[in-house]
Amino acid sequence: MKMNKVNLQDLIRTYSELLELKPNTVLRARKLCREAKDNFLLSGKKLEGSAAAIIYISGILENDRKSQKEIAQVASVPESTIRNRYLAIARGLALKND
Repeated sequence: MKMNKVNLQDLIRTYSELLELKPNTVLRARKLCREAKDNFLLSGKKLEGSAAAIIYISGILENDRKSQKEIAQVASVPESTIRNRYLAIARGLALKND
């Protein structure tokens, strides 16, 4: 039995397509994903919640906002997961809304 291995970038791409995000938002999400990985902010966390939070952050930074509820539905995670992961990633990367 062959199992498909899903990675964070794949989830970001899939969720971004379903949410119809702008290309700049997707690029920002990919960049944030790399930075979060490099800073060990995603270790031990489920990929779906991390991808959802990264998309939420990217939408804010690129003025392409989607609600936590919209993202949660696409990612099949609770809104509280997005909030918690969003706060941890944003604090870990010391993000500010440019």
